[in-house]
Amino acid sequence: MVAMLSAPGDLPAELAFCLATGNTARQRRLDAGLLAVGMAADPRLMDRAQHAPGAGLLESVAQGNLPGIGMVLIDGSIACRRSRNTPPATRIPQVVTGEARPPKGSRRAGASSPARRHCHGSMARSR
Repeated sequence: MVAMLSAPGDLPAELAFCLATGNTARQRRLDAGLLAVGMAADPRLMDRAQHAPGAGLLESVAQGNLPGIGMVLIDGSIACRRSRNTPPATRIPQVVTGEARPPKGSRRAGASSPARRHCHGSMARSR
């Protein structure tokens, strides 16, 4: 649905993701769709699908391609890694154990990123 909104609808891919997640959650008063304290969060970690055109996820979706699913988290646990039902993600998220610390020189926690400003953090990035 996101690719269909973005490509033929000439809607930027990041806004198509917002329409599919946060805006729907707010409109329907759902306890999901946003990454916020007190909300249910089952994020999907996506990237450009393997062998799909486009420099990254957003450019690829804007061209009408499905996103590649690298991992799905449900209730804080990994529910699945690479999707078998959609094209695989170009980059696969890695599980890192230990204390989480921001990299040197990174923004402080809660700082506004471009995706966060548009979607209130509904998109996640994989490394």
